[in-house]
Amino acid sequence: MKGGPQDEHQDERPVTGDPGVDRITADLQQAMGEDPEQVVTALTEAHRRLQARLSDPGPTPPQ
Repeated sequence: MKGGPQDEHQDERPVTGDPGVDRITADLQQAMGEDPEQVVTALTEAHRRLQARLSDPGPTPPQ
């Protein structure tokens, strides 16, 4: 059913504070309206990029 509370926040995505992860989620969100084959490709690419980010998180910010 359209128009419910979930639809109001459909275009919002969480902000992680990590620019690399935020870029990946933005790219993924943009691809979600495409045809199913492109969505699968975008999900696969997002998975690869997120795993790479987790394996090399970069420098720790100063505290």
